[in-house]
Amino acid sequence: MKNQKVILIVTGGILVVFVLAGAFFIRDIYFGAGNQTQEINSGLDTVFLEQKDLKTYENFEGTLKYEDDVRIITEREGVLTYLAPEGQELSRGAEIYRIYRSTEASEILAADQQVTSAQANVAQAELAL
Repeated sequence: MKNQKVILIVTGGILVVFVLAGAFFIRDIYFGAGNQTQEINSGLDTVFLEQKDLKTYENFEGTLKYEDDVRIITEREGVLTYLAPEGQELSRGAEIYRIYRSTEASEILAADQQVTSAQANVAQAELAL
C-alpha cells in the first residue's frame, strides 16, 4: 500500500510539472509572438504618403517620326482607327492611336471599308471603259 501511495504521489508530481511546463510553453507561443511583433514595429519610422495615379510619365523632346514598323499590342482585339499625324506636336496625355474595340462595330467598320473599296474598284473599271 505504501509503495502504491508513493508511486501515485510521484506520478501526480510529474504530471503537475508537465502541465505547468506546457502552460508556460503555450503562453510563450500565443503571447510571446505579440511582444516580438511590437518590438519589430517599434523600430519602424512613419512617413507621409502622397497619393498619385499609377501611370508612368516620361517627357521627351522631339518629333514623332515613322521610321520602323512598330507592333502595337492591346488587351483586346479591335481595329486601328486613328494614328497621330507625322510631325504633330504631342502633349502629355495626347492621343497617339485609337482602337475600335467593339466586335460588332469592328465588323461593321470592316464591311464599310470593303464596300468603299469595291466602289472604288467599280469607279476604276468604269473609267477604263
